[in-house]
Amino acid sequence: WMIQNTGSGAQAGGWPGVVDADADVDAAWNVTTGAGIVVAVVDSGVDTNHPDLAPNIWTNTGEICSNGADDDGNGFVDDCRGWDFGSTDADPNPDAGAPMTFHGTHVAGLVAAARNGVGVAGMAPDASIMALKVSNTSGQISSAWVAGAIQYAADNGADVINLSLGSQPGAPRAHHAHVEAAISYAAARGVLVVAAMGNSG
Repeated sequence: WMIQNTGSGAQAGGWPGVVDADADVDAAWNVTTGAGIVVAVVDSGVDTNHPDLAPNIWTNTGEICSNGADDDGNGFVDDCRGWDFGSTDADPNPDAGAPMTFHGTHVAGLVAAARNGVGVAGMAPDASIMALKVSNTSGQISSAWVAGAIQYAADNGADVINLSLGSQPGAPRAHHAHVEAAISYAAARGVLVVAAMGNSG
């Protein structure tokens, strides 16, 4: 229903619908579907083999995959499809058994699930997803990892950085100065940073 709300409750699991209470995505698709745009999803990892996402996963063309070398000299070895800042490796897929492993894949689907007759369609179904995982096997997220992912995205070709995450309520702003600095770094390079403001309250 967020793409085109017909008012039918069948679109929203039985909840009442409101005609045209949507994001007008179908109209936007007449202008662009996101082709040529790279969106970095900084989250709990992205299932890079998901049939709805696999066609749109970003590839670092400067790397020779799995050769154990930093071919493009960016400081990350074999970062062919993104990076895992929580585990410090080249696999940005969610950690099996960790909490909230679905979240990054869910967000990536909202952004750029392909229009391929499988599952859903994303807002920009022809954009590329740069998967940047910032959680560890316990589901914890470090602001240092978030800052690192933002800088990585800005340095490696992202046009947009999506942050569907937040800090503990009441945390002093000073605790996140490095995240603010990373956002400023990205903005200075013309990268749009988009942040969530919460699901409730």
